[in-house]
Amino acid sequence: MELLQSFDFVQVEKEYDGDSHEEIMANLKQAARDFRLIKKGKLEGRPVQDLLNEL
Repeated sequence: MELLQSFDFVQVEKEYDGDSHEEIMANLKQAARDFRLIKKGKLEGRPVQDLLNEL
């Protein structure tokens, strides 16, 4: 990282610390709710191939 910062043409952005523990837990709870609704047929899921194509 120090080598990259030594170049004038390289701009280093502030490091991303990631989501907080609370955000991660909220996202997991929402995913579990969505999964239950999909299993009950009340929510439509996405094909895995569509998800992979986005990556």
